[in-house]
Amino acid sequence: MKKLSTLLVAFLFTAGMAFAQDNDASIDQVGNNHHAEIDQYGSLNLATIDQNANGSDEAYIDQLGDENTASIEQWGAAGSHYAVTDQEGNDNNASQSQDIWGSGNAVATITQLGDNNEATQSQYSNKDTDAEIVQEGDNNEAIQDQSVGFSGDWVAGHFALIDQFGDDNFAIQDQSGGNHSSTIYQIGDFNEATVLQSGLGQSGVVNQTGNSNTSFITQGND
Repeated sequence: MKKLSTLLVAFLFTAGMAFAQDNDASIDQVGNNHHAEIDQYGSLNLATIDQNANGSDEAYIDQLGDENTASIEQWGAAGSHYAVTDQEGNDNNASQSQDIWGSGNAVATITQLGDNNEATQSQYSNKDTDAEIVQEGDNNEAIQDQSVGFSGDWVAGHFALIDQFGDDNFAIQDQSGGNHSSTIYQIGDFNEATVLQSGLGQSGVVNQTGNSNTSFITQGND
């Protein structure tokens, strides 16, 4: 009986190791003051964090489910970076890229609950910049692209928020210039929203409830 119990424990330990090895995680850090954490539960998940900056950088990836993919890249000569990806479900994909080349701070968060969702965030700035994506459902896609192209203390960064609840929704926010704010709320299925902002000081809000709605906002000035 003792021999059988020993064999059973050894088998369970080996099986547990094999299951854990289904996931792939990678952290690459160059420079100082970096902090990175990856937690993955499930199988065939992939997570990568690449930190190469001289500021204060934090990156967190949490994935629960199967075949999810998440990547965080943080670059820049100054400022600070903060990025979080939290995915629960299967076949979700999240990508975050932050490049702070001035004294600003970049904050990016992605939360996805469901299957086959995709979220992309890109931040290039010398000012404080904030982006958030929340998706709950299946087959949703959200894209945020933020760049601050002006210098001077009178210019601030951008704020962007996408909240989508339902299936097969699409949202994109593109902000260039400075001092922009954009919010997209979509509840339902097959909705689509686009907000394009350039120049200075634009504010745009899309709020859609129902199915198969489409909204398009373009804002700019000289």
